Amino acid sequence: VIILHGRGAHPDWSDVINPLRSELPAHGWQTLSIQLPVAEAGAKDLVYQGLIPEALPRIAAAIDYFDQQGVQNVAIVAHSLGTLMGAAYLAENADSDAIKGFVAISMPLVEGEGAANVPEVLGKLKVPMLDIYGSRDIASVRNTVRQRAIAIRKGEGNAYRSLEIEGADHFFIGLESVLVGRVNGWLRTVITTVD
Repeated sequence: VIILHGRGAHPDWSDVINPLRSELPAHGWQTLSIQLPVAEAGAKDLVYQGLIPEALPRIAAAIDYFDQQGVQNVAIVAHSLGTLMGAAYLAENADSDAIKGFVAISMPLVEGEGAANVPEVLGKLKVPMLDIYGSRDIASVRNTVRQRAIAIRKGEGNAYRSLEIEGADHFFIGLESVLVGRVNGWLRTVITTVD
């Protein structure tokens, strides 16, 4: 599992990332949490979205690392801004079969001039996707669930499922084990059924 952190975070961020990185191996998954590009403190959303192209070679390097280790069933699990970076990579490499599944945790849809066109990107994905969000998540995540579902279903027949975790905020504080359990359960279903 390649783990992608969110805005202003790092590969062992205490919220969301560390629980995934440290607990998924207990369920049999190898994890590789990578450092994504970050902007200066206080940077606006559009500055961070401008970093998405810089993330793609880092994700490719993580995939190459697993390939060199002989790992064939690889998934991307990402949080917040990391979901946009992961989706951009998967859209740009839609014909590759290197990634077998994509878990997007708290994927925001940000609108405005210069914003990433997330619906267009989601429409290009060909891998199964789990869209997890919290019932107390931020508005740009919680209020756009339907838009994400419509966008991804316009793609080429990939399997899509959305899952709300009751009581969870954007960082799933206090519900880390529930989050890890849901991610593990979905990955086990998807990875074991992929040829």
